[in-house]
Amino acid sequence: PNPALNFPDVIGIDTVKDEEVVDSDSQNAIVVYRPFQSMKEVSGLPVCIYRNRPSSIYAFFHDAVLTCIHYNSMALIEYINNMIFDHFVENNAGRYLAWRPTILTELGSKAQNRWGVKPQSGAAPALSYAIEETKGNISNHVFPELMQELIDFGVKNTDLADAYKWAIMLSKEVMKVKKVEDEKKKQKAKPRAER
Repeated sequence: PNPALNFPDVIGIDTVKDEEVVDSDSQNAIVVYRPFQSMKEVSGLPVCIYRNRPSSIYAFFHDAVLTCIHYNSMALIEYINNMIFDHFVENNAGRYLAWRPTILTELGSKAQNRWGVKPQSGAAPALSYAIEETKGNISNHVFPELMQELIDFGVKNTDLADAYKWAIMLSKEVMKVKKVEDEKKKQKAKPRAER
């Protein structure tokens, strides 16, 4: 973790739908992504990945909360299992839950969930953002299992790739919000006559 970043690390989470399904190859996944900072900072790539299916879904939820705390980062969670949102709130970690991205509303999504992203409403834009980001910085990526899942996307179960695309979408949202906030600060700093 680096608290001095211009754009903070962001987290994407893909959770299994049902902890009772044992014959599925689906796993829980977390990707911590560092948005591009500058040419001096290694950035524009994932800095931590997690893919696992612990015996209890609550063990994964706990790992997700701890990851958010460790990186002091917001998480955009795929909205398929409400229990993870409840777990964050019940464990005083609600501040790490990313709201539904405004980017989706701008692209015409009508979903009404408060937190996270529904796979059907956010998959296409998130995937295009992820591909764009990866192409621009592929030589710096250090997680071959994530690269393989990006190659296999749409053909196999790609939990890491799903978490990665949610992290990228959140990074785009954070950058957009920061740009708006910076513009507001500039406007406030101008003398009244210049406004």
